[in-house]
Amino acid sequence: MEINFKQLREDRGVTQKEISDKTGLTRATLSRLENGQTEPSLVTTMKYLDALGLQLKIGVKEWINIKKH
Repeated sequence: MEINFKQLREDRGVTQKEISDKTGLTRATLSRLENGQTEPSLVTTMKYLDALGLQLKIGVKEWINIKKH
């Protein structure tokens, strides 16, 4: 699953500080995430999207694949 976190955030006019305040993730972590330097966990992805007012929806097949890794 590939998500362009930075684009999602910028499209909504939200700053990294606002995401950090809502998620508890550091700005350094957010920067690495947005620049593709780190692979986020499912929980981190959900926190980030929730801070933007978005939801992650996955099907059962995808969930099973995630649980295997």
